[in-house]
Amino acid sequence: MNISNVTFWKKQPTNLPYLLNGFKGTFAYTDHKLVPEPIRNFVMEVLDTKQTRFKKVPLDQVNELMNEVWEGPGSMVKLCELYNEIKLARLESYLVDEEEDDEEEEKVDSESEKAEKDAQTDAKDIDTDV
Repeated sequence: MNISNVTFWKKQPTNLPYLLNGFKGTFAYTDHKLVPEPIRNFVMEVLDTKQTRFKKVPLDQVNELMNEVWEGPGSMVKLCELYNEIKLARLESYLVDEEEDDEEEEKVDSESEKAEKDAQTDAKDIDTDV
């Protein structure tokens, strides 16, 4: 069964304050191990820290970001939408970069082929002159 993260969180209760989607308060994480996976993923995508491990991201930054974005119960939907949007933009930029690299390689290849043909033509001219 394939269910999107947004659809999943839309179905979660918002009236239970002890569940993530029902949280109504201020974030103040004191241990990286206590941060739920969807929030870790969001933080890593948004901060674009170039860190490979979440535990290296300062908790102050995590708390600050979450307190800016969080609007109370039901905010996981917003968080997932933002996460998906940012991740998609990042992946699309990789595709654009890859296409530009391919175009650059094609340009270099065609210039190399032209230079090689010119060299062969010059060599033929030299042979006929002798």
